[in-house]
Formats: sequence, C-alpha cells, structure tokens
Amino acid sequence: MEKRSLSPELAMMMEAALGVEAVPLLAMQNEYDLMMAERDDSFMEKLKQIRRIAAIF
Repeated sequence: MEKRSLSPELAMMMEAALGVEAVPLLAMQNEYDLMMAERDDSFMEKLKQIRRIAAIF
C-alpha cells in the first residue's frame, strides 16, 4: 500500500467534510515528517556535513 503525506488541500477537505480542523492535522503530519527525516541515516549524515562546513564560517 502506498503512503502519501497529508496535503493542505486534503486536510481542508477533511475539515469541510468531517469538522476536524485542518491545522492540527497538518501539525501532526509535519511532526511525522520530521521524525522520519531524523530516522534517515543518509540524510542525517548530510546534515552533519553541512554543520561542519557552516562551523568553519
């Protein structure tokens, strides 16, 4: 089964149809996306490299 992030448009449609506010739904999606990025070892290594380079300046 394919997974997709919750888009602002879909969150707004859910708000209109179900009465569930879009903002908290999008905040939860954002938290999830950040958590998944933190679990990506390759991405975290890139961040370390960027921080090392930025520290030089």
